[in-house]
Amino acid sequence: MWQFFSVFLPLLAFAGMTLLAMAPVMRWKLGRDLPVPKGGYSSGFLDGKLILAGGTHWKDGKKRWLDETVGYRPKDDRWESLPPLPRPLAYAASASDEHSFYFLGGAGPETSERAGYRLKAENGRYSWERFTELPLDRCYARAVVLNGQLLVIGGTTNLSDLSMASTSLLTLSLSEARATWQALSPMPGEGRAVFAAAACGGKLFVFGGCTADAKGNLRNLSSACQYDPSFNRWVQLKDVPVPTRGWGASAADDRYIYLFAAMRFLHPPTQVPRARATSKIASIATTRCEVTTRKRLSCRMPAATFHFTTLKAPSTVAAASPR
Repeated sequence: MWQFFSVFLPLLAFAGMTLLAMAPVMRWKLGRDLPVPKGGYSSGFLDGKLILAGGTHWKDGKKRWLDETVGYRPKDDRWESLPPLPRPLAYAASASDEHSFYFLGGAGPETSERAGYRLKAENGRYSWERFTELPLDRCYARAVVLNGQLLVIGGTTNLSDLSMASTSLLTLSLSEARATWQALSPMPGEGRAVFAAAACGGKLFVFGGCTADAKGNLRNLSSACQYDPSFNRWVQLKDVPVPTRGWGASAADDRYIYLFAAMRFLHPPTQVPRARATSKIASIATTRCEVTTRKRLSCRMPAATFHFTTLKAPSTVAAASPR
């Protein structure tokens, strides 16, 4: 059975502060349907638009891999077609900054990918370019932009074998013309895939995910950790409330990280029952999100208090806007 959870993580600079007086209110609004139902896509923001690239789509009982790229402008509630990916891909890591949307690795119907593409907007025109190559094939990984560095975390080299999930942390300078990938301190614990990652307050945060043993038995993870680039060091955090994978993560500012729509079923990737595709926009948090608290769990960490707050939101959500 599919089980979905939404969690709100305010990261407070002073232990002992409470959320009651400062928690914002999230108001959900249903947006226009996607042109084509899809899952497994990569997303980010560029040029004021929500970008969705690649993914998969079920039609006539067959799984189809997509090169489609679309952009959604929240203020107009409108989708537009953008140049397609160079090839059909899904399950890639993605990140964005003010200059580009980055699409890293992923997998096609037969093999995983190590190429890195970026989408750029110049004078209202969009174009893809291949700008890098990862050291290894990588899918089910996550990526963030932090302090001018493009970070790729975890993932696996084989789409159907999560026992190969990695703890790796790779970095690429976005300011150097001929930069190469460098390995940083790996994540603590076991390798993970299909997890949540976000950059917040100058640090990288990782939550949940999954791994598998050599026999393909899937196991969801509840562990969380934080990476400080100043010291190239990881710190273990309080576990998330439930072992789960498939979070969508977004940092609203230097204090708040939003996690949405995770999964708890334990079928391995090759045995996952096909869910009915939806053309509604997935649960996506933007930098203008506000939150209504429903349930709060908290724990104390060194120099910070981490609150896990369960939210109640519709399953077909477009975006959140302030009052």
